[in-house]
Amino acid sequence: MQRIREKLLVFQVSEGRDPRAYGELYNLYFERIRRFIFFKVNVHEEVEDLTSQVFLKAWEYLIDLDQRRVQNFRAFIYQLTRNIVVDYYRRQGRAPEMVVFEDQAEENEIPDHRQEFFLTQMYKSDRAYIADCLKKLKDEYKDAVVLRYLEDLGIAEIADIMGKTQGNVRVLIHRGLKELREVIGRSPSNSS
Repeated sequence: MQRIREKLLVFQVSEGRDPRAYGELYNLYFERIRRFIFFKVNVHEEVEDLTSQVFLKAWEYLIDLDQRRVQNFRAFIYQLTRNIVVDYYRRQGRAPEMVVFEDQAEENEIPDHRQEFFLTQMYKSDRAYIADCLKKLKDEYKDAVVLRYLEDLGIAEIADIMGKTQGNVRVLIHRGLKELREVIGRSPSNSS
């Protein structure tokens, strides 16, 4: 039902430049996008600036009559966010690491570690600790893990956002969780 509502709101913004409809989209995604940027940047002022940029660019894109219509607003807003964060790091003189994997993974090869590891650690630890651990991951691992487990997106949507195949996304999540386990295991605050 929410997807249908989002499509209607996107249509109202694209066709009628309706600021009220865009305000509803903004309210639906503001905290999610801000949190996603926080896990990538973790500097309060920068997070606020980048979040504002995301929503300004999204508005500009949606009202531009020359652009294609947005079919999946959630995938669109996260892809836009990733691009803005990459641009931010480029301006800083530091580009996020890009890792390319071959499409080797089959769906049954990589187990879902949600119950086994990530959520358990997430609920035991505070947000700042997890954010600090996530900062130590390669950018693509971090994106895949955050989108999957914090933003609760499906593999297909993450693949659209990241411009990867679904098999590559599964590999990124698997390797990201493995690396996150190692980071948490090395942490001096880990008492286990």
